[in-house]
Amino acid sequence: MTFYSKYSVQLCVDKTMGIAIIGTDERVTCTYLMTSDEQMNGNVEESGGNGYIIRKVFKYSKDPVDEWKQLSKYVLEIFKRQTIDVLLMIMDSLVDQNVSIIDFLKANVKSVNECYPYQSKEENDVDEHAAYLLNNLTVNNELHSNLRIKNYHFDEKNFKNLKELNIYNSKWIGYNRLSLSPITSPPVPYL
Repeated sequence: MTFYSKYSVQLCVDKTMGIAIIGTDERVTCTYLMTSDEQMNGNVEESGGNGYIIRKVFKYSKDPVDEWKQLSKYVLEIFKRQTIDVLLMIMDSLVDQNVSIIDFLKANVKSVNECYPYQSKEENDVDEHAAYLLNNLTVNNELHSNLRIKNYHFDEKNFKNLKELNIYNSKWIGYNRLSLSPITSPPVPYL
């Protein structure tokens, strides 16, 4: 049984780890959330209207990251996926787990269509882990970065196939780096 394009698989790395399966012409969304809050175990939140259904199912785990990895692997196998449609990763929410999560993605996912690396607090240094993510994961279509990078540690060549690049906090990239980057071909004109 093959599902392929009928369903979208989305992964969320945050304090509450999430796996979303979106199907039926994007009218049905089911999100599985791994939580360390025991009181949330088994809770189901449902919303929608106008033909849309959004369902969130919470599962308590002593180790939400490991449980998320197991369920992610299972979902990827069921839906015969090597590419994740969307990856949202809050880089400063599980700092001590970032490398392990990125290594898991590298081992189990060929690429990501849309990648959203974010950080929740400006003072948190996410440079090293952001570089590790972007150097170890192929982003096919869109990169939407909301990181406050202090030092640039990753190779622009990783982004040469992007169809869309959004850098919301872009002071770190600079005009020279952007104009010489393979992302901006032909070169960016003088502004």
